[in-house]
Amino acid sequence: MANIDDKPGFLITVDFSIEKPIYLQVVENIISLIAAGDLRTGARLPSSRKLSALLGVNYHTINKAYETLIRQGILAMDRRKRVEVRKVVQANLERPDAAWINRQKALIEEAISKGILKDTLLSTISDIVESIPGRDEYK
Repeated sequence: MANIDDKPGFLITVDFSIEKPIYLQVVENIISLIAAGDLRTGARLPSSRKLSALLGVNYHTINKAYETLIRQGILAMDRRKRVEVRKVVQANLERPDAAWINRQKALIEEAISKGILKDTLLSTISDIVESIPGRDEYK
């Protein structure tokens, strides 16, 4: 567990006992912090070296997480190599990008293959959205 920049509320945790890769756990933690409003546009994240030391993981693991989030347009790196939360562009809110749609499609296909009905799926998505702190900013 690590607090980003030693601030409570910016907690990132990794579980070494599960099969999910550590870098994906870091990616999901950062996305959750942004969705909850704990990390806002322009918020700087610690360097890869600092976060890797805080979490007790390899520096390259954090680099991979940051690179993944940069490719997804969630984080940005400035010319001084500082990583920060990217400004949300209104156009992104109107139409998600193809990569995001493909990830959702894969989850929906998995739900269908497990026999989850459309109404149950839609209800579950609505419940998840309602459970996320900070979601009101994105209505």
